[in-house]
Amino acid sequence: MLEFPIVGAAITAVAIVVIKRAGRAIAGIGGLLVGVGGLWLALFGRVALTCGTGIQTTCFAPDIGAAVVTSAAIGGLGVAVSIFAALRARRT
Repeated sequence: MLEFPIVGAAITAVAIVVIKRAGRAIAGIGGLLVGVGGLWLALFGRVALTCGTGIQTTCFAPDIGAAVVTSAAIGGLGVAVSIFAALRARRT
């Protein structure tokens, strides 16, 4: 998907439309953010652990610290939105 970012954007747009139509949009968007952030955190975490540590010497990983922090922030935002949605649903 990194080679064709339009595919990722299209999948995200379709997910948001489906979430809006199904109702409970806040919880759905929170879940989407948790999934996206967690997926990218797992991907970048694997690269950080394996590239350049002697396990696999044929790959090259530039400094991906900002990408790891961004992924964690997206996941954290998703957790916060999900908690907000749960508290809001509990109140009503």
